[in-house]
Amino acid sequence: MPIKTDNNIKYLQFGYGDIFVAELKDDSSKLTYGAAFIQSEPREISEEWKEVVGTSLDNLDTHVIMRFDRIASLDVVIEILKEIKEEMIEQGFDY
Repeated sequence: MPIKTDNNIKYLQFGYGDIFVAELKDDSSKLTYGAAFIQSEPREISEEWKEVVGTSLDNLDTHVIMRFDRIASLDVVIEILKEIKEEMIEQGFDY
């Protein structure tokens, strides 16, 4: 399922192997600061995408970037994702 915009809302629909999630590093300092969500061809979920190593975001179909300036902000996102995971497990979603 593609990354799409509907009524001015950006949707990232996971579960089909067609959204590549990449760690972002600053070009000059090499410090990690976030994650990019990039539309790709469908693959096995969690399959490494070797052809993008060393590639600039300018050369990819990057749709969303999550940038973190404080670890506390990242912690909030991680906690919410953990809660969603637990609820989905309880609801019987397939792993």
